[in-house]
Amino acid sequence: MDRSEDSRKPERPSQGPGQTSGGKSSGSPKGEGGGPGRKGRGNRWRSRRRRGKGPKAQSPQNEPAKSKSAEVPDPSFLKSLPVLEGPVALVDSHAHIDAADYDGDRRKVLERANSQGVGTIIAVGSDLVSSRKTVDIANTFVGIFAAVGVHPHEVKSIAHKSAAPIKALADNPKVVAIGEIGLDYHYNHSPQKLQKHWFREQIRLAIKVGNPVIVHCREAGEDVHQILEEERVWRVGGVVHCFTGDAELARKLLKLDLHLGAAGPITFEKSGDLRDVFAEVPLERILVETDSPYLAPPPNRGKRNEPA
Repeated sequence: MDRSEDSRKPERPSQGPGQTSGGKSSGSPKGEGGGPGRKGRGNRWRSRRRRGKGPKAQSPQNEPAKSKSAEVPDPSFLKSLPVLEGPVALVDSHAHIDAADYDGDRRKVLERANSQGVGTIIAVGSDLVSSRKTVDIANTFVGIFAAVGVHPHEVKSIAHKSAAPIKALADNPKVVAIGEIGLDYHYNHSPQKLQKHWFREQIRLAIKVGNPVIVHCREAGEDVHQILEEERVWRVGGVVHCFTGDAELARKLLKLDLHLGAAGPITFEKSGDLRDVFAEVPLERILVETDSPYLAPPPNRGKRNEPA
């Protein structure tokens, strides 16, 4: 997240079919719903190439459902859970399904989401332990995909000196993004120098494996933009999740062929400025997310959030 003062409206890049604010794909292939594609199918979350100069981008791809016989065996703690099936319509582009908040009723939470038309969920990791769990969950359910990475709060605890353990997880075919990665200068739970180092390392990993990035940005907009630009993030694309920055930052990020995540804060009473920013963002550059179990919208603000 970022809290800059500049309130200028972002430029509108030329539009192409892609993700809309309702979570639906407006130009997807058969199997609509904007679900990410497997490795070898191209990068996810990227708009069509704009005329003239600029980074290359592509429209989202959709994940073909696997047959039950082709699935990875259920991890022990999820053996009783069914495979999600049903109409694919809505996409929750960012949810922490692995969170302990769901340990007592994870199956019901996912069934509830599916019954409400949420056909695709990106389960996002925040450290190696949670990333492994998101991969296990993704391997258990058709329609759930994983993002693996280390959150800026957690980089202080990284014992390894390379991104190899993250890459090992990213090699799983159900992993569709590297995240949640980025910078957080609000809490500074990890030293800023260390945050920057691992942000760069994980962007480079994303480029190496060909997956988009899921970026956390809080009160660090200038540095986040600089690092994303220097590392040429447009080669894989991605999203700045739960975007709360100003119009100028939005404009800069859109120029890097990134998407902006719209989450609970856009519904808060005092978020009029944020709503004004999103009103100027092309619909196909907005990804809807819940950030569950966090950031529930009114009237449930402060309570556990769900993809449904």
